This record gives sequence, structure tokens and C-alpha cells, in this order.
Amino acid sequence: MQEALEKIQQAENHNQELLALAKQKVHDYHQQQQATLARLQKEYKAEVARFIQEKEAEETNKLAARKESLASEVATMKKHLADSYEKNAQAAIAQVIEKVLKTYGSH
Repeated sequence: MQEALEKIQQAENHNQELLALAKQKVHDYHQQQQATLARLQKEYKAEVARFIQEKEAEETNKLAARKESLASEVATMKKHLADSYEKNAQAAIAQVIEKVLKTYGSH
């Protein structure tokens, strides 16, 4: 009977060792998964930051190009308006001179 009790005690001790080992393995696995999660979060955060930087740079470049385009358009429009004004001013002056000459004759 004593021998049976000793075997039961040994089996319980063995089971306790196995349980402690299983708990340690679960703990180690949990720690490993936490480290993996932290690493992935850091990587994804860096990737998102890089993506945002790229998009901001892209948008800045688009805005700069659009600004240059609009500045060029404005310069072209100013030139066109100045040329048109000059052309119309010369025509208006010529018409006034013509009317004055018709009205008062050339003396």
C-alpha cells in the first residue's frame, strides 16, 4: 500500500511539473506574441507615417505645379489684356482723330 501511495505521489509530482512546464510555455508564447504584436505595430506605424509623408510631398508638388500654371496663365492674360488695350487704344485714338478731322477739317 505504501508503494501505491508513493507512486501516486510521484505521479502527482510529475503532473505538477508538467503543469508548471505547460504554464511556462504558455507564458513564453504569450510574451513572444506580445513582442511580435509590438514589432508589427511599430512597423505599421512607420509605414503609415511614410505613406502620409509621400502623399503630403506629392500634394505639395501638385500644388506647386498648379501655382506655376496659374501664374503663367495670369501672365499670359495680363499680356493679352495689355496688347488688347494697346490695340483698342490705338484704334480709339485713330477714330477720334478721324472724327475731329471730319468735323473740323484739317487746317
